Amino acid sequence: MLNIETICQAATAVLINANRPMLAQDIYNGITDGALYQFKAKNPLSVLKSELRKHSVGVDSPLQSGVKYFQLLDDGTFWIKDKPLP
Repeated sequence: MLNIETICQAATAVLINANRPMLAQDIYNGITDGALYQFKAKNPLSVLKSELRKHSVGVDSPLQSGVKYFQLLDDGTFWIKDKPLP
């Protein structure tokens, strides 16, 4: 059983399982379908998008985190930072 405590951990698990870059909507669907994380927000997709962008290389935003887990690709999909594309 996975020990998932954060949105970023849940998103990473979905990307690893899918083994392909994904749009935020598809990552969200994977998180909710797999019951990997329980969102408490009124607009959980917006929260996920914010977390993905905040923790992605290649996003220029004042809300950036120093810790990067993802990369935003040119087609708008997200992938795991430093992991070769499948």
